[in-house]
Amino acid sequence: MITRRSTLLALTVGATLALSGGAPRAEAPESFRVGYQKSASVLVVARQQGLLEKRLAALGVPRVEWVEFQFGPPLLEALGAGAVDIGFLGDTAPIFAQAAGANLVYAARTPSVFSGASSSQPIQSSPASPI
Repeated sequence: MITRRSTLLALTVGATLALSGGAPRAEAPESFRVGYQKSASVLVVARQQGLLEKRLAALGVPRVEWVEFQFGPPLLEALGAGAVDIGFLGDTAPIFAQAAGANLVYAARTPSVFSGASSSQPIQSSPASPI
């Protein structure tokens, strides 16, 4: 069962992994850029309530920037170009991007809200992300 708590936990873990980069850092980044779509209702609620801002402030990140995308491919392009650090999107666009050779990392996923569906919602980051 999908709960808001499990989805927010996945987002926090993904953000923490993206920020850590697998190695200790001397200083936190100036900002953390999140790419999202309005269809990610849990993420929209997290933005409205400032949940990521509160969690990341404890890690020394002073600002979270939210970048809205209408659909997945532009979000993936922004990840590849380094314009966003992490993105929350559907499952089809990343499959095609990886088939085309995109260098993406699945940081977390949430189960589909549709009963009986086998799809999921990945949270992705570019390995080249400076954070």
